[in-house]
Amino acid sequence: MVERDLPYAIIITEEGDIETIGRHDFDGNAPVNMTAHSKIDEETGELFAFRCFPVVPYLTYFRNDSNGLMYATSDSEMRWFEVPGFNAFHMINAWEDDQSGIIIVATNALKIENFSHNLDKVHFSLEKLRIDRHENRRNY
Repeated sequence: MVERDLPYAIIITEEGDIETIGRHDFDGNAPVNMTAHSKIDEETGELFAFRCFPVVPYLTYFRNDSNGLMYATSDSEMRWFEVPGFNAFHMINAWEDDQSGIIIVATNALKIENFSHNLDKVHFSLEKLRIDRHENRRNY
């Protein structure tokens, strides 16, 4: 799994071994690249993934149905939260809490403006962010 290639389909055999099926190109509709850590919703079978890039459009979010077909074509149903100073570079984990919040643990890229020309000045820290979906509040 890398973020510069197509994802690979795998299966787990009855013996518990992992077998590679091959590259998955979403029936010719594959994005240029995407995160190596896509997630499948256990209830719906939908696949969710994203890609981050240091230039526009910065973040692209993918949603595929249970057959692997990409069906979200716009961000009209997305709910975005601005978090100044938080430049999530690598997601570690995320979950919903009991009080209408979303908890995100991710690396935060500080001095992100140096990413394309002076990587030595970019520093990363591990952050825990909580977003309140009802009150549009966030803290970390």
